[in-house]
Amino acid sequence: IYYRLYRDVTPGTELLVWYGDQYAQSLGIPTEYKTKCVQPEKETEAVRKLERKICLDQYFECETCGKVFADKPTLLRHDKNKHPVRSSTNKHKCPWCEYSCDIVQLFERHKRTHTGEKPFKCDTCGKRFSQKCSLKTHIRIHTKERPYPCDRCNKRFGRISNLKTHIRAVHDKIASFVCTECGAKFGRGTNLTTHMRTHTGEKPYQCKECSAKFAVLSSL
Repeated sequence: IYYRLYRDVTPGTELLVWYGDQYAQSLGIPTEYKTKCVQPEKETEAVRKLERKICLDQYFECETCGKVFADKPTLLRHDKNKHPVRSSTNKHKCPWCEYSCDIVQLFERHKRTHTGEKPFKCDTCGKRFSQKCSLKTHIRIHTKERPYPCDRCNKRFGRISNLKTHIRAVHDKIASFVCTECGAKFGRGTNLTTHMRTHTGEKPYQCKECSAKFAVLSSL
């Protein structure tokens, strides 16, 4: 497990970390132990006896639910996903949930999360998408466009997520994906998926000319 530090841990001090609510509950740790940061210089003997704290020099609190985040981008992402835009005028009100907004484009995009509509179609292969940005990313598969270069080697990627995965797995040597059967570790989720077939015997790729099946597409 890797921890990202937002302040120096000096000799003689202790690094306290929070497990995350779900894991803490599985360990039997009450989630109310997670509280706001108390600066060391303000600590007293009484404070030191309190429950464990999140130690951040600077944190960003959600005004809606009170959750605390280490950086503003994470807070904004949380706010977008957990607290979608709600309009005080209810100009565009979702009939399926409490979502409402004043911008018709955002409202139409939100409705597709309920209807499953996919109006954006790839002219090359016919695959459809619910968002235009997803179609734009998909088209790079056909055009071979790779706008995201790795600054540590000469490889380029069509998706920023693939670039981040490449850096973690190849350059930082972080094996985040672990096989639950044998403990083998992998830097990419796709490699773990392929590996798991050695345990399950799954062979999802079948030859159209005969009945032979394979676990790996390259073998087919």
